[in-house]
Amino acid sequence: MNHFFAYIDRMRYIERWALMRNSYTENIQEHSHMVAVLAHGLAVIQRDILGQPADPDRCASAALFHDASEILTGDLPTPIKYYNPEIKKAYKQIEAVSCEKLLALLPPEVQESYRPLLFESEPEVARIVKAADKLSAYIKCVEELKAGNEEFRQAAGDTAFKRAVQLDAESFHTLVMQCDALRVRILPFDDPDYPLAFSRIPDMPLVLYCTGDPRWLNEPGAVGIVGSRKPTEYGLNAAADIGGELAKNGAIIVSGLADGLDSAGHRAAVMNDCPTIAVMGVPIDRTYPAANAALRQKIEQKGCVISEYPPYSEYVGPNCFLQRNRLIAALSTAVLVVEAREKSGTMSTVAHAERYGKPVYAVPGSIYSPNSAGTNGLLRDGRARAVAGAADLLAALGLHTRQAAPAAAKQPAPLSDTERRVLAGIGPKPVGIEELCVSTGLPMSALLGTLMKLELTGRVYKQPGQRYVLR
Repeated sequence: MNHFFAYIDRMRYIERWALMRNSYTENIQEHSHMVAVLAHGLAVIQRDILGQPADPDRCASAALFHDASEILTGDLPTPIKYYNPEIKKAYKQIEAVSCEKLLALLPPEVQESYRPLLFESEPEVARIVKAADKLSAYIKCVEELKAGNEEFRQAAGDTAFKRAVQLDAESFHTLVMQCDALRVRILPFDDPDYPLAFSRIPDMPLVLYCTGDPRWLNEPGAVGIVGSRKPTEYGLNAAADIGGELAKNGAIIVSGLADGLDSAGHRAAVMNDCPTIAVMGVPIDRTYPAANAALRQKIEQKGCVISEYPPYSEYVGPNCFLQRNRLIAALSTAVLVVEAREKSGTMSTVAHAERYGKPVYAVPGSIYSPNSAGTNGLLRDGRARAVAGAADLLAALGLHTRQAAPAAAKQPAPLSDTERRVLAGIGPKPVGIEELCVSTGLPMSALLGTLMKLELTGRVYKQPGQRYVLR
């Protein structure tokens, strides 16, 4: 048994933040203690103030051991661990093997007492520990900035730097009150309605601001419709026809609420009384362009509008729209480029979609139209598949053409913690049942039951050999 505790003691030799210059060092033993303190506090708040069930002692104990696997693996930098879904899943397997090796150092009589600490199986405990882990990292970054260490600022850029340091406790309270007055929902990364799709990208926003119904953010079958802000009549007609048919047959249109084809995609959904999601590149209390204010109100009635910028914040410049494009690509199961010039902001959305492994489709256009040079180039270079109608996309989304008029869109049911945990382990590439069992830490019976429910609700598709992929 002494071997186990000898290994645990080695946590003080493993330093964190290896890729950054540090004003002061932090080892994983110190970090685990801070996470345990924070997790205990969060659980107490949840139980005693919010009136929701939580076990502070269980959360604190789990937090003390949440990085124990790094005794054998070392602290692999986050940009590497979460570079893509495949590396993330492989690292989860490595962590599981490491924990099994640590467990084997204990006498058999006590192994089951320590197993829940090394393999946390309670989703609510895992959620609180993860929140405490993120909060600890944030505190570390703030302390480094106050010590004059500019590395975080250089890595994140000026905009993210300002957002990271501007909120103290008093100003955060003001922000909450402002959002409440504007009926803006704040969605931190651990909120049940926060898009799971964003948790799979390396540059996920830690907080979203939302108007409308955020439950649509986790519905399957989202299609990003993007293109020129100054489209031709051909492009407008294509966006209206294809977007309308997609929406009527169960797809959720995602776009940026900009002039031109973004607006055309949203209108196609709204005109058919179907949900659509607008991802803005400006603070949530503004509408850009202002002429789309009426369209935004209609979107909020059947879908939602999101932004990573809080109300009354400063305009961050044209780069905010390029940053917004990554979220459109991440949220979409597939991206459809209707009409675009060869060099345009639309191509940044395409690049993000390719980076995230999302399929790209394009509407062919005239070889004499500069507005179609970008879409035709995507088809020529094999970066996109040609689309002549909605049917070309519906099959890829796992949807089918409806013969009868669709009923009014029903409100999506919220995801349970276990469902979110399983969906987080599934990406655009097929994943086997054994791999999912390791990455989620769920018992096989619970995993199979959850997968069946997700399959019946159209969120995942089961391939031969019990392999699962997101719809």
